[in-house]
Amino acid sequence: MTFRFPLPDTHAGILMGNGLFGVAVWGVERLCLTINRADYWDRRESRGITGRMNYRDQLKCWQAGDLDGISRMVDEDETVPIEVATGLPMGRIELGVRIESASLHLADGVLELKEKASEAKLRLAVAADEPLLLIETDRTDLELRCRPAWEFLGDHLASIGHEPPRMFEHGALSGWFQKLPADPCLCLACTRLTGGLAVTAVYGDTEDDARTNAEASLKRVGAGGIDGLIRSTQRWWQDYWAKIPKVELPSKDAEQVYYFGLFKLAAMTKEHVALLQGPWVEEYQMPDCSNDLHFNINVQMCYWPVYAANCLELLDPLLEKLAEWAPRLRRNAELVYGLEDGIFLPMSVGDEGQWLANFWPSFTDFATTGWTAHLLWLRYRYSMDTEFLRRTAYPFMKGAMRIYDAVLQERDGRMMLPMSTSPEYRWSAGGAVGANASFQFACIHFLLEALIAAAEVLDVDAGEAAAWRELKEKVPPWTTTTRTTEEAARLAERQGPGADLDAHPRIAIFEGQDLEFSHRHHAHLGAIHPFDTLESDDVQTDRLLEATLRHWVEVGTGNWIAFSFSHASIIYSRLKQGEAAYLHYELWHRLFANEHGGAVELSHTPGLTTWTIEQRSSPMQMDAYMGAITAIQEMLLHTVRGTMTVFPALPRAWQSGVAFERMRAEGAFLVSARVRDGRITEVEILSEKGAALRMTNNIADEIMVRRGDGDVTTRADVLTLQTEPGETITIRAAGPHPGSPPPA
Repeated sequence: MTFRFPLPDTHAGILMGNGLFGVAVWGVERLCLTINRADYWDRRESRGITGRMNYRDQLKCWQAGDLDGISRMVDEDETVPIEVATGLPMGRIELGVRIESASLHLADGVLELKEKASEAKLRLAVAADEPLLLIETDRTDLELRCRPAWEFLGDHLASIGHEPPRMFEHGALSGWFQKLPADPCLCLACTRLTGGLAVTAVYGDTEDDARTNAEASLKRVGAGGIDGLIRSTQRWWQDYWAKIPKVELPSKDAEQVYYFGLFKLAAMTKEHVALLQGPWVEEYQMPDCSNDLHFNINVQMCYWPVYAANCLELLDPLLEKLAEWAPRLRRNAELVYGLEDGIFLPMSVGDEGQWLANFWPSFTDFATTGWTAHLLWLRYRYSMDTEFLRRTAYPFMKGAMRIYDAVLQERDGRMMLPMSTSPEYRWSAGGAVGANASFQFACIHFLLEALIAAAEVLDVDAGEAAAWRELKEKVPPWTTTTRTTEEAARLAERQGPGADLDAHPRIAIFEGQDLEFSHRHHAHLGAIHPFDTLESDDVQTDRLLEATLRHWVEVGTGNWIAFSFSHASIIYSRLKQGEAAYLHYELWHRLFANEHGGAVELSHTPGLTTWTIEQRSSPMQMDAYMGAITAIQEMLLHTVRGTMTVFPALPRAWQSGVAFERMRAEGAFLVSARVRDGRITEVEILSEKGAALRMTNNIADEIMVRRGDGDVTTRADVLTLQTEPGETITIRAAGPHPGSPPPA
C-alpha cells in the first residue's frame, strides 16, 4: 500500500502495532510517530460493584419508578478525581525529516518511507512481541524531538492529579518519565544505535526501575541489531499471512479494506485484548469512553473477523483476560445476583476487568456476559476443539446462563424478564429498562442451544440439558409490538409498498417499546445476528420479520454511527440480501473511511446521519473497520442455523468475477470458491476434523460432488455429508445453473 504525504493528523496516520504497543505514523513538515500502549491506564477507581447494587433491590426501585434509587446504589469515592479508570494518551516522537510517500508492505509488516530530496533508507517496524519501534536508517544526523501528551493536555492531566513528565537526555538516550497517581511509572526512551534508532515504552515502580527496564529493552536491540529484529518481525507477519484467506474482488477499494483491515486486526490483538482504539490513542485528547472494553458490540465486532480469517489465535489475549478476571466476574455474580456459580461481566470494563461506571444501565445488561460467551462458542464451532469446549467455553456459557436463571420469572406458563435492557437504547432517559427485551431473549436462546449441543458433544450434564430443553420451550424468541387502532388509522393515508404492514406485529425493543427513533444499536434484530436463533420456516414469522425490517428502514439511519452501518451490512447478508448488504458496506466506506485508509466513528460527511463531527476530534475506534471486514466475509461465505452457503449475498457489482481461498467456516472447514459471470464454477472444502457438512446448493440444479476418486451427482437443495478428517471435497455444476433458461 502506498501513502502520499502529508498525512495531516493521527487519524490519517498509518497504524502499526503488536496489540500491546502501537504507533501511528503521520506528518506534514516533520515525521510524527504517535506512540501508546494498550495497558497505559490510570486505574484509580471511584466506583465499584458492591452488594448494594443487588438485582433484587434494582428491581424494586425500577418497579417503583425510583431510578434515582438505582443510581444511589453505586458507591462513589469522592477523593478520586476521575469518575472511571481510563486509558491515557502518551505522546509522540518527531523526526526532522519531510516525507514524500510511504509504502506499507503488508506481507512483512515493514513501512518504507521516502524523504523529499533524499534517497536515504528509512524503514519502520514494530517488533512482533515486544514494545519496540525499530527505525532503520542510513541517516546519523536525524533531529529527534520528544513530545509527551502533557504538551497538549497538561491542564486536564493536572486537574486529575497527574504530575508533569520529567524529560531526560543522556548521550544517545532521550525521552521522558511519566509518574502516574496509582500505577507504575512510565519511561518512554529512544536511543541511537548502529543502523538507526529504537523506541520503547516500559514501566517500573520508580523512575530508576523504569529507566533500567527501558535500557535493558534497548540493549537487546543493540545486541541483536535493528536489522535482525526487523527480520524476526517480518517472519511473524509472513507466517500470519500464510494462513489468511486470499480474496479476489472486483472492487479494489473493498479488497484493500479486507487486507489492510486484517493487518490492523493483528496489530490490535496479537499481544493484548482488543480495546475500542486498540493500542492507538491520540496524544492531543483523552480517549473516548476511556479506550475501554465495551462488551455490548464493540469488543465482539473487533473479533468477528478472526473466525473466517483463519486466525483464531488472535482470540488468545481475550481468553487470557477472561481467565485472569474470573475471580472478579464470579464475585460480581455473587454481589449482584447472589450466585456462587455465576459469571457477570458488566458492559463496560477496564483492562483489569473492573467495572467502569459510566451509567447505571451498564450493570443491568445481562447479555454482555452471554454475548462474550458467544465469542467462545464460535471459537469452538470454527475449530471443533472439544478440549477448548470442555475447559473454557462450556463453563463460561454455564456461568452466563446462571445469571438468566436468577432473573427469569414464569408467568402463565411462559418465562419473562421483569427488568431488562437493550444495548444503550434510551440510556440517556428513564426508559433505559423494560420488561422482556428482545435482545435478551435472543441471547438466552443462543445460550440454551449452545449448552444443549455442548452437553451432548461432551457427554455431560444430561439432567441439566433436559432442563435447558424445557426452559427453551418456555422462553419467547422475542417480544412483539403492534400499532393501536388509532395509530394505524392515522397512518392509513401513507403511500408506498408495504404500507399494509403498519398494522402487523413486529419485533419490539422490549415490552411496550417500539423502535421509535433511529438508533445506533440494532439489538432488537439479535435473533438474526449475532445470535443466529431465527427460525424462519413459517408464514407468520416471515411476515413478522418483513414488518420489522420495513419499520427499521423507515425509522432510518439518522442516529447511526460507524459500526451501525457495518452491522447492518452483516444483517442483510444473513437475510441473503446482497444489494442491501453491499450498499451498507459502501455507506460505511463513504462516510467513515478517509482517503488515507483510516476510519473514525463519526461521519465526516453529512446527509445520512446526525453523528458527524470534524475529523480531528472524532473518536478513532476500531470496531466498525473490523465489522467492515466481517461484512465482506459474510457476503462471500457464512453459516446460518448450521447450514453453510458460499456467496450467500453476492451483489451485482461483484458477479463478474470473485473468489476466495481457504476461508474458515463453522465445522472446521477451509473453503475455497469462485464465481465467474454470475455463476459459481467450483467449491473446494477441506474438512479438518471430519464434521458433518450441510451446504446450500446454490450452484446448479444438479451438482457433481467429488470425494477421493469417486464422483456422485445430486439434485439436493441442501447437500448433507459426513466428512472424514483431512478430506477434500470438490463440488461443481453437473447440470444447468439455477435460473438458466430451458434449452431451445
